[in-house]
Amino acid sequence: MAADPVAEDPAARLLGALPEALPLDGTVVVVAAEGGSAPVAGDTPAAAAPLAEEQRLIATDVGPILELPVDGLAAAAAGERVTGELVLDPAPEQQAAVATEAVAALAPEDLPAATQPEPPPTEAGTEERARNEPLPGDPTATELTADALSNDALSPDELSPDALSPDALSPEATAAVTVAALNLGGNVTIGGLVIPGSGTGSGTAPRAHTADVAFYTGGGAPSTAELTQLVRDAGDYWAGQTNGAVSGITVNAVKRVATFAGDRAARCDPKYLQRLWSDAAQQFGRSTSSYIGSARHLIVLVDDGCGALSQHSSGWGSYGTLHSGGLSWVDLGARHRAGLPLSAATGMVAHEIGHNLGLGHGKSRVCSGSATDAAVRGGAPVAPCADVEYGDPFNVMGIGAWSGGRRPPALTAAQRDALGVVPAGAIRAVRASGGATQTITLAAAGSATGVRGLRIEGDRGGTFYVEYRAMTGQDASMGLAAGRVYATGLAPGEHYTAAGVRIVKGDADSGRNADGTHRFGSTVVSVRDAQLGATGLFQTARAGRTASPWNSSVRVSVVSTSAASARVKIEFMPFVDVAASAPFATEIVWMHSSGLSTGVAAGGGARAYQPKAPVSRAAMAAFLFRRAAPSGYAAPAVSPFADVPVSHQFYREIAWMYERGISTGITQPRGKPKYLPSRPVSREAMAAFLARSEGAALSAPRSAPFQDVPANHRFAREISWMRERGISTGNALPGGQRGYAPQASVTREAMAAFLYRLDAR
Repeated sequence: MAADPVAEDPAARLLGALPEALPLDGTVVVVAAEGGSAPVAGDTPAAAAPLAEEQRLIATDVGPILELPVDGLAAAAAGERVTGELVLDPAPEQQAAVATEAVAALAPEDLPAATQPEPPPTEAGTEERARNEPLPGDPTATELTADALSNDALSPDELSPDALSPDALSPEATAAVTVAALNLGGNVTIGGLVIPGSGTGSGTAPRAHTADVAFYTGGGAPSTAELTQLVRDAGDYWAGQTNGAVSGITVNAVKRVATFAGDRAARCDPKYLQRLWSDAAQQFGRSTSSYIGSARHLIVLVDDGCGALSQHSSGWGSYGTLHSGGLSWVDLGARHRAGLPLSAATGMVAHEIGHNLGLGHGKSRVCSGSATDAAVRGGAPVAPCADVEYGDPFNVMGIGAWSGGRRPPALTAAQRDALGVVPAGAIRAVRASGGATQTITLAAAGSATGVRGLRIEGDRGGTFYVEYRAMTGQDASMGLAAGRVYATGLAPGEHYTAAGVRIVKGDADSGRNADGTHRFGSTVVSVRDAQLGATGLFQTARAGRTASPWNSSVRVSVVSTSAASARVKIEFMPFVDVAASAPFATEIVWMHSSGLSTGVAAGGGARAYQPKAPVSRAAMAAFLFRRAAPSGYAAPAVSPFADVPVSHQFYREIAWMYERGISTGITQPRGKPKYLPSRPVSREAMAAFLARSEGAALSAPRSAPFQDVPANHRFAREISWMRERGISTGNALPGGQRGYAPQASVTREAMAAFLYRLDAR
């Protein structure tokens, strides 16, 4: 009898055993959006390209990593598990190609056993099979094919291995066929579901990390020793910045791979990242999913200067947690256009590993007009502000990735705190309970000891951090010179100097996924300044400058700076409804510190000032009384006003106003005058009260003090005195004129300004 050709041909045997679908499990990988963090060329980095979109991939347990439609993974967090199936392309030529590629990876014992051809079915057998097959539209039929992943597309029971694994294929053959099908593509369909909350969490106990490094040849040719040192230096950086939580990154091996030596696009274009990472994992005999949740990093390096091919990005990295490990890609050739040595890429390698550890980018906030900060909605600041990706030159997660050579700059206080790796005492929590005004000495952020950051808590505008940057410790290798101003090059009018105090905001809860994985970024908030010939936004505040985030009740003042430390004063605003950056904030704080206003109860022990509310005549009396009345003043036993009984809350103050001749009240047809304590004070009456309280010598003005106050106005002398003394400059009117609005009510914030100016003269 002649030999059966199918039994003799392993590919044919495998082809005959191919099932319709195979089980497919893996781990969600989220690749950070990147857009061209560029190396420094001279003093100014090249502008970053627009951000490419974040990628969501599945690192399969059988090896390759693949991309799925965004809508299928939109709700999936990095590290979450996916379970599903791969429906093979039914086209005969595609199935033959899959079998041919898969059989090359299998030992003879892993192949399906040769089987005898199935005899033709009998008539009875045909009828029985027909009765058992579901009819079209039968609701009891379950078709396990979905175009994309979803959280509720299928139940776990429908995805059990028993339901999907073909009996005819060994586990080895199943894996080989799956890899071949994924590599060849074709009309395959992925179906399944994400298991919510299944991602790898992150502790902070010390743990050693490892790295498999694949260098793809075809571009430059750094030595294996140089590549090993580069990754080790990046590991040393993270050992220091995590306070030993990442105790180091051991390089398992560096492999020089020629798979794509003749295909620069395959080495550079982000659409081929999956192919690069899949091939690299295979070089080390591992699956891509084995690099998620294992403290193991798969680092792909090229030396191409990819430029537009990589969308001007120098690196890509997957998000994870402190000890999850992950995938990264770095173009070492990006250094060439700036003429930098290979060691300059240390920070870029550290940057992408930083994504693996759970960090987002180091951004800066730029604003137009006089603003320096704004509210954040939907993850972005509202007008007139915008965030600049990579905008922080003192951060390895920003443009600082290309600074410092083998010693990139220190991580921000916000990001170290978010990772939970701050050394004891390195970041101090500052709260209002510690005192309305607190002066603290900050060590430079790059130092190894001392208080290197302040976490300002309990602020109405949210928690923020204060740090001092100077050319010492970890930051010393940045090599910035004193007496110079540097431009970030990423936004017009954005500057920094070699030393200065900085306000940094963390991404807070927006950086944490439901399963505990995260992407903690930080944003520098600048101050407005003019120094050394430059004017605009400065990320570093010098001595004498004051800063405050948007809507903050805290003001940060730089008292002094030195080579390794700075003294800062933290002031908590006394009123919950007055931000430190609000108009008249200084004057309102003075009202409180001078004892002129204690505000009104706002609940929970807090006080409010109500800056936009009108000043009542009773409150006006209280302000002036506290400012000028003798401490032992005794009010008369009988009230001088018909509407102010001796039991009135402000009777002493109002009676003092009468006795000082500041107010004689409003004459009535009969009886005593009235004071009308609840009526708002008009701006003209306020001028009269202040002039009388000062005992001012008034004279009739020769001309109108304001456009809306003629020389014959009944309060022209008092209002003219207000302008001459600089107590009021009025309001701008069309045509360059100034108005006083004499009949308008005085607001409480304006009253604070008037009294503050009066005391300053």
